[in-house]
Amino acid sequence: MGQGQVGRGVLAEGITRAPDSPLLHQEMGRFLWEDGDGVRALEHFVKALAADASLVLARRYMALIYSAQGQHGQALAAYAELAQLQPQDASVHVSMGIVHSQLGDLAAAEKVFKQALELGGAGGDAALKLGGLYMHQRRLRAAVKVFKEAVESHESNAELHAALGDVYRQLGVLRAALEAGEQAVALEPERALWRYHLANTY
Repeated sequence: MGQGQVGRGVLAEGITRAPDSPLLHQEMGRFLWEDGDGVRALEHFVKALAADASLVLARRYMALIYSAQGQHGQALAAYAELAQLQPQDASVHVSMGIVHSQLGDLAAAEKVFKQALELGGAGGDAALKLGGLYMHQRRLRAAVKVFKEAVESHESNAELHAALGDVYRQLGVLRAALEAGEQAVALEPERALWRYHLANTY
């Protein structure tokens, strides 16, 4: 209803009455995170998990906060625990791969991005990250293979088509780059970035 302050007040009163309630601490942490107060949010997520270690949402937020604070080791530990709680969730592996990339451990990032692909790819996210990693390493043909397979599984993902077009353009395969770029624009004509990629191909 747009009355965030009232909502936080209700949660604060609830925590006063039930200081060990994991869900109240989780929701207070979420409110604080959305307000940009990661430090206080983390305190509530820690309390929530101390009371109920199975709270997936609280652990996800903790991992995000640790990552934003540059505490990569703790972020990886939180994502590893999430992976145990939700072993079939590809998005957890994508997040782990991003942290490994931030640490410069590209081999570990590649490994977990591939695991995410095996788990379904998180709607194309895993392919985007793995293909992007290969492009960063100038392994362009490997990137083409990843993006090409991904667009077959996620035909409506404009970003995948744009990425495929971009790597084709860098390889000089301009007809294929043009087709992929036009497909991205057709799927999301309002996205200026896809038009920019297409203009580069032209």
